[in-house]
Amino acid sequence: MKYLIIEQSVINDYLHGDSHGDPNLVCTDVYSIYNVSCVRISDMLFNSLRPSLRGKAIEITEESAYYGAAFFSEIRPVGKAWEASSDHYELVKVPVEITPEISAIVLDFMAKFAKMIIEAEFDRRYHEWVDTSKFELASWDVQKHEAQEFLADKDAITPFLDYLAAERNLDKAQLSTKILAKSEAYYDKLSTELAKIQKLIKEFENAPTIWDMNILYENYLGVMMPTNQAVQLGLTVSEEDGTRKESVKVHEFGF
Repeated sequence: MKYLIIEQSVINDYLHGDSHGDPNLVCTDVYSIYNVSCVRISDMLFNSLRPSLRGKAIEITEESAYYGAAFFSEIRPVGKAWEASSDHYELVKVPVEITPEISAIVLDFMAKFAKMIIEAEFDRRYHEWVDTSKFELASWDVQKHEAQEFLADKDAITPFLDYLAAERNLDKAQLSTKILAKSEAYYDKLSTELAKIQKLIKEFENAPTIWDMNILYENYLGVMMPTNQAVQLGLTVSEEDGTRKESVKVHEFGF
């Protein structure tokens, strides 16, 4: 079996609670936030999906999946996890000491989860921002290349640029200048967004404790921290009432 942190859009068609007894078709959800899941998946199904998983999944260990899902955001010294009962007929919750080793596993799990959530959200925003077909997007590099070639050498062979100039009734030099200006603006915005995303991911990766990680999750991803932490930070109406103060707003994404 493999354990993956993966974008749900990639795995939705294969997620199920019952493999009908076929060990090659196992794909079950272990933990989910927004459009990202931690799943348990059979080796054969994983191998068949491998070509579509590039950049869309992070492989983790069974131990990481177990402790990460059981103690996600846990700041108490003792948590509870599901385990099989002594007769193995049901699951029961048992207390587990959150050792430094377990905390480190949970922290790593949360960082990987955050990375996948952030990248999935950036991917969504990118396609919303670009708002064009894959064919047109693929043509941009051709347009840029031919525009550069033409401005450097008026005798350069530029079939796509020739077509665009004729179709739009524009001078090739004027069109080339427009293409390069648009290309520069696109890559400027892309590089700015990529730098912002990488800086944010690094902030999650460098979080020293689960306490700090919970603050990042709430501030950037809109995932509320545990109530006991919010109380200690003075974010609630009172110590007895865990309701958040009106002045404390938690938005879905803060980046």
